[in-house]
Order: sequence, then C-alpha cells, then structure tokens
Amino acid sequence: MKRLLILLTVLPAPALAEDAIVFADCREGGCSCHVSAISGDEIADITGVPTPDDAAQQTLVFYDGAFSWSRTSRDDLDLAMGGDGTCEIEVFDEIVPEDGTWTGTVEVENVTGCNPQVVAMVPSMVSDMTQTQSIAWGGVFDPAKLAGGGQSPVVRWTRVRSDHFTGLVPMPKNGVLDITVNATATLLAPDRAAATLSIRFDAAPGADAGALALIGMNGCEANAAYAFRRTGS
Repeated sequence: MKRLLILLTVLPAPALAEDAIVFADCREGGCSCHVSAISGDEIADITGVPTPDDAAQQTLVFYDGAFSWSRTSRDDLDLAMGGDGTCEIEVFDEIVPEDGTWTGTVEVENVTGCNPQVVAMVPSMVSDMTQTQSIAWGGVFDPAKLAGGGQSPVVRWTRVRSDHFTGLVPMPKNGVLDITVNATATLLAPDRAAATLSIRFDAAPGADAGALALIGMNGCEANAAYAFRRTGS
C-alpha cells in the first residue's frame, strides 16, 4: 500500500462548514464518517492522492487499503458497503494510544532533484523507524517513542494537538549547504499512527547555487511516510 490513513479528527458537530472535507472509512458492513481536521493540501501530502478543487463537494474514501475521492453521497457509500444507508458524522473523545507491540513500515518513499549518491542513501536514512518495539504510552501520545533507536535523527517535537505533532531536526550550519529536516506524527486511532520525514538540501547563502544544482545538491529533497500499527500486547 502506497498511501497512509490520515488523521481525520472530527470537529464539533455544529461546526460542519461549507468547505469541510468529509472522510469515510469504509469496509464490508458499512462506513464511518468524519470531518477532516487537516487541510486538503495536508491530505495530499500525507496520502499521495491529489486533492480535487471541489473536495468539499466530494468524500475522501478509504477502502481496501486505498484512498479515493467520490461524488457518491456518504449515505449511499454506507449502503453500498452493506450498511443501513446512514453515515452520520461521528464525534470522538481524545484518542488514547494502546500500550503493546507497535510495528512501523515505510509507506511512501521518494527522492527528487538529488544526485545518485543521495538517492542511494535514502533507504538507510528512512528505514530506522521501520521496526517492531514494545511501547508503554502511559495514556499520552509521544511521537519520540515511535523511533526506538538506530541512526534516526533526534527530532524536536512540537505539540499541535494531543494527537498531532510537528517536528524539526536541528542541523549544523555550513557555508555550502542548508539542510532542513522536518517531520510530522499523528495518532490516527488507539492502535494506529502515521509519520512523515522530509529532508531538503539547498545552497547556503553565498554558495554557488548553480554548481550545486548541477550535482543535484540544490533543491534536493527526500520524503518518507510511515505507518505504525499495534501488532501485539
């Protein structure tokens, strides 16, 4: 599967705005529907599925391991999946992660504008978060616990919500390259989480940007997206 299940924490019931994006998590027996708490651009970045211009008039559907956009009403989607034909917007309390064994896998991995040496480095750079480990959350989501060691960079996390964090990896300055490393982490459900890691190389102020571009080190970017699931007690 090349796409991630994204965070779609619902808004309070009266706050269903005209431009709200509705998400339907469908399986045999029906769908559950939610209002996305993240923007269309964020949805596209995390899932790899382009967000249509009229996203508010469509429904983002997750079914059989894949995302798609549909103009079918959410009630009709529920009926088609074997439900009762009603997919009300659900409101949930704060998500509490479950203690146990969690397994991470790389779901999306791409490199653009980079020289072959960087391209060859990316698999080892992003693979350290793909492991199985026992996590005791203590009732609080902490994305630092998803990476259990290896050579993964140390991310300075900033809490946006209890279930969503953004992160930055401090990088030493030099006169040639500016290196930026950003991350996100989202708790999707008590037993599921997602994360992204983006590494970008740009010419430092005063450096020869043209020469660096020729060798694939100006505007070079590597991105990875991860899925984490609780796989055992």
